[in-house]
Parts: sequence; structure tokens; C-alpha cells
Amino acid sequence: HWTDVYRAAFKKAYHGDFTEWGMVAWKLSIPMPPNPYGHTRRTGYDVNRRACRAVLDFLEAQLGGHAKALDDLEASMGHDPGVSFNHISGSAKKPNPGG
Repeated sequence: HWTDVYRAAFKKAYHGDFTEWGMVAWKLSIPMPPNPYGHTRRTGYDVNRRACRAVLDFLEAQLGGHAKALDDLEASMGHDPGVSFNHISGSAKKPNPGG
């Protein structure tokens, strides 16, 4: 609870979309098993790219010290109808365990 939390949920995403599988399956045109959710290989590819972009923006802000990268992250996630995004601010100060 002492650090900020950023959460993004991608509608219609499968677990494999967050690995290299989302990219490889789309590029190699591997057929998609039938599913009732409307998930396609293109969905997996798009989810993978958006998730990777979000990670890069986050790391740029946290490790590179570029606060604008977090604004870019929030803007790109917030304007995508297939993504729900929220930011929870952490406590400003960690409590002293000694009292």
C-alpha cells in the first residue's frame, strides 16, 4: 500500500496474448480454436502490442525518471474502449515500524 498501483484489464484477452504466442500465432496465421468471446489472432496481436507499450511507458517513468511517460500510459489506456485502466495512489509515507 505504499506504492502506486496501475492496473489494466484487456477485454477478450487470453493468457497467451501476454506472451510471445499472441504475436507468433498472428504472424504465422495459426488457426484459432472456436470460442464464444470473439477472440481472434488479431485480438491477441493487438493486446500484446498494447500491453508491451504500457510496460515500456511504465518503465520509462519509473526507471528513466520521465513522469510524462505515465501521462502517456494513462492516455493510451484510457482512450481504448477494449481496456479498463485505473491508477491507485499509494500512501505518501511508509509508517515507522518502531512506533
